[in-house]
Amino acid sequence: RPKPLTESYEGVASLPTDPAALLRWAYAQDVQNGDTSKDGVVYLLLNGILRGNVLPPELEAAIFRAMKQIPGVTLQTVDIFGKPTYSLTFTDDWLREELLIDPRTYVYRGERSTVVETTRIDPLKAGNSTGEVRKGSTVIAERLATAIVDKPGQTR
Repeated sequence: RPKPLTESYEGVASLPTDPAALLRWAYAQDVQNGDTSKDGVVYLLLNGILRGNVLPPELEAAIFRAMKQIPGVTLQTVDIFGKPTYSLTFTDDWLREELLIDPRTYVYRGERSTVVETTRIDPLKAGNSTGEVRKGSTVIAERLATAIVDKPGQTR
């Protein structure tokens, strides 16, 4: 079975660098995520490409520009760990997702997810036996470093 397009440098490098064309590609993908809206799925798809790949600069810029065009996405400046950070924010149902970007370099800094409405979800995803997630609960993931290495598992 071939790797998904977004799991190799060659695959992501073949994606369109025009934001409108990239959005058309993203909306055409047959990807689902539970009850997440199509706009939410596209937001998560593009966010995942940023999180999981080394990208050509033109594609990285296109992803930021495309994400800002997704209905419901807002851009704001927030404080994360004492640092001003751009946040591309999307709220879908009970969860607000934020893609965090360095405002000076535009480097992917991480993500923040905040529960905006108490709800129940799959207990495995919730990390507890009841599946309850409470309004105000937040998870932040910060990228501390990146590197290009010669083989999997190598750290320097």
